[in-house]
Amino acid sequence: MMKKDLYRIGSFAKVSNVTAKQLRYLEEKGLLIPKMRKENNNYRYYSHDQMEQLIYIETLRDLGMPFEKVVKILQTEREEECVDIMEEYLGDIDRQIQTLLKQYQSVVLYITQMVKGKGLGNWIKGGTDNRCTKIEIIDFPEQKVLFTRYKMNVLAEDLFIERFFELKKEGAVRNLKLGNCMHAIFHDGYQKQFEDTKGDLETFYPVLTDAGMCENIRRINQFKGVSCTYLGHYENMEECYRQMKEWAEERNIETMDASMEKYIIGPDLSRNPEEYVTQIIIPLKNSIL
Repeated sequence: MMKKDLYRIGSFAKVSNVTAKQLRYLEEKGLLIPKMRKENNNYRYYSHDQMEQLIYIETLRDLGMPFEKVVKILQTEREEECVDIMEEYLGDIDRQIQTLLKQYQSVVLYITQMVKGKGLGNWIKGGTDNRCTKIEIIDFPEQKVLFTRYKMNVLAEDLFIERFFELKKEGAVRNLKLGNCMHAIFHDGYQKQFEDTKGDLETFYPVLTDAGMCENIRRINQFKGVSCTYLGHYENMEECYRQMKEWAEERNIETMDASMEKYIIGPDLSRNPEEYVTQIIIPLKNSIL
């Protein structure tokens, strides 16, 4: 009789796809009481008939519903409350889908930036000896940004890695979608990053979601600037800056002391500093950043 009709908790769990821990929890809640418990060893035994009680549970579990919500449904006899719990679960799924969709889009953008950036780096490496692209005048577009700005040591060897974490954390707290490339503005001159001294440094990410103007969010004005793209570690960019300044002077183009850098490939995309790709922009005189 026992071998035919009764199952010990381990066997019952295996057949019903519910863990022994969950069966004990159902018993504790009075939702599924073992058919028999032996007095000498306290073993739990379930009958074959009780399998039918688990069909409903297994159906809900097949929907991916967390065990805690399944228990809530088992605890109510009101159909309306069951529907409410199911709709609540549906909302959970929708939020998971939206989160996964955002993650998917972020990974696509990450791959796109990495492939384009690496391709640009390889093109620079193959086409020039000084690791800089052609110098030209560009238009930097107006855009809303999440920024941080204060005086700090801006030595190129260290290059404000802590700013990366600061901005990413702030963006996550505000639930902002940020562009992939961090930027920096050296408000009192690019030379500061090649000297062991403090400088007025602003770092920012473009804000891609709709966000109002508030603390740490501002608008960068459109401006023209002398620009080129550099391949390699930040500490070796000074020569590139010098060439850009000379290029502008030869053409009687007046520029600001301030400069902007866009980190197309940085520590977030490569572990090799020699593969870093940085766009350098020196705004024309009287530009408003």
